[in-house]
Amino acid sequence: MKYMVNKSRSVFAGITSAFFLLSGIYFLFNKYFLQAGVFLIFALIYGCMFYHNAKEVTVTDDAVTLSFLKKPLKQYKWEEVQEIGLIGEKLYSKAKKNAGHLYFYFSKKNLTIPERLRLVMKWPPKDMIYVEFSEELYSYLCMNWKRGVINFNAGSDYPDTEE
Repeated sequence: MKYMVNKSRSVFAGITSAFFLLSGIYFLFNKYFLQAGVFLIFALIYGCMFYHNAKEVTVTDDAVTLSFLKKPLKQYKWEEVQEIGLIGEKLYSKAKKNAGHLYFYFSKKNLTIPERLRLVMKWPPKDMIYVEFSEELYSYLCMNWKRGVINFNAGSDYPDTEE
């Protein structure tokens, strides 16, 4: 199964980056160097956002692989994965309804509650594979991951897992 890290953000960032890049090139050819520099800097910023969100996560029976343009960047064998969690990228509101975008993370170590809280506060993680929530992947992980998916800050639909 293949999933994009965050499809909606990657589409937005890709289109915006292309717009700023083309505008920057236009300004450059017309000798508006200051405007060209500003637009090209924005193109670079949105290009980085595109890179982080357009990565592809492949979940197989052997491993979880993170890749970009078919080039593998990270791979965790299932024996290496210690924890799979469902996490919201925003901290709870008082009603615990909106946890923001939901993501699965695959970690090589078991996390404590304070570590999960730091994970939410410093999203996205640098040392883990993560992918946007999908019902299909949630069902697959619940059926095949024997240790259970840890829910943390995932809103009222997916209450926190008790430890």
